[in-house]
Amino acid sequence: MEGSEAGPSNVKVLTRRELFGIMQYQNLPNMGEKLDFLENNLPGYDDYNEAEIKEIRHNFSYYMSELKRRWNAAHSIEEKFIKKK
Repeated sequence: MEGSEAGPSNVKVLTRRELFGIMQYQNLPNMGEKLDFLENNLPGYDDYNEAEIKEIRHNFSYYMSELKRRWNAAHSIEEKFIKKK
């Protein structure tokens, strides 16, 4: 994926902004469907082995919780969401 760099374990690192961009690009009607899409398709963005996919799914569950919290805090307004840390 463009702009992504390999981390210490040679697994590509995606920023929150990159993940959010992937979700937004899908033009799905709500955050739940966007997160479902991302969770189901994220391992397909690179050639990961089973152990890496398991780790990605584990880490993604934390990301989903954090993203939902931040999205609600921004009152579902994309500009506020992106600016807020």
